[in-house]
Amino acid sequence: MKKKPVKRWPYGVLAMILSVCIGLFIYQQYNEQQQQASTIPPVLDERILELYLQLDSFMNGKNRLYKASFDNFLYFESTFVYAQSKKLVPTQEQIDKALEQFMQEWSYENDTRPTYEKLLQMLQVTNEGFIENYGKPIAYKMATFDLLWEASQADYKEVSNPIRTWLVEQKAMNYLEQHYHKDIAPYEKNIKSQKRTAK
Repeated sequence: MKKKPVKRWPYGVLAMILSVCIGLFIYQQYNEQQQQASTIPPVLDERILELYLQLDSFMNGKNRLYKASFDNFLYFESTFVYAQSKKLVPTQEQIDKALEQFMQEWSYENDTRPTYEKLLQMLQVTNEGFIENYGKPIAYKMATFDLLWEASQADYKEVSNPIRTWLVEQKAMNYLEQHYHKDIAPYEKNIKSQKRTAK
């Protein structure tokens, strides 16, 4: 009985299949990186600043952003950009958890801020628009801050939480001012001019 000849793939065919597989893998990796990059919010995000402005306007009846709110905004942005400098990137699961936490905060009644429905009116957005334009960027930055806080435990093992918070805050603000001084300057000028006008 004759043995069936073993079919051997020509080298050129194997090389072509391998090239296609490598190409598909590289494309998939690139596509994932592009999708992830598109979800990263910008530093000094004006949408978040607009949210602070609307909350201040509701509280004080004046269409102006107060310095305390602007300082909170800078702190929030500084921890985000400082975490980025350390290559800390949250997972989608961490972002989703932060988004759920952020949205849940708006379900509680609070005399110092508008109701969620009122806020949507002030911002002139739908619920979906609020989540997309405000909720998701803030959630991403909240998740990034959590990673920075966890990482800081290794840097400051012998330090209490309040002191560690202060140290991280100082480093983050120094980093923001060093790398984004020109971007911050127009905002600071605007805050000072608002203050003079209000007097």
